[in-house]
Amino acid sequence: MAPNFKVIFYCFLIFTVLASCTLDQDLVSDSESDEIESRTPAPPSTITIIEDSTNGETSTVSERILVFTKTAGFRHNSIEDGLELFANLGTTNDFQVDQTEDALNFNEETLKQYQLVVFLNTTGNILNSAQQSVFEKYIQSGGSF
Repeated sequence: MAPNFKVIFYCFLIFTVLASCTLDQDLVSDSESDEIESRTPAPPSTITIIEDSTNGETSTVSERILVFTKTAGFRHNSIEDGLELFANLGTTNDFQVDQTEDALNFNEETLKQYQLVVFLNTTGNILNSAQQSVFEKYIQSGGSF
């Protein structure tokens, strides 16, 4: 299966915008960062199908991307905005967007369902060595990130 360069381009463009939007977060002092982290709710541990909030319809297309948002440190406030942006892009360009914060989803069975995996403002060491190895195989087999 050839990679859909249009989807990859859009995802790269979004990543660039989100990265520039969150650049100022690096200027937050450690005490402010600790305060923000303590207010962050625990992440869900499943894959969630992201729907476009404008029409509430789930895409039924075969192309899917996985947006990984796990944080092991500072949590960016823009993650929710990024998920909404991907949902809108998926609806506009006819691909399904799934989201997870559970690194256990980095296994061969799950990853083979996706043409693209996006790491959206992840922080810290978020994959163990086995998960990283599976992800490397996914990329070597033609998966994109």
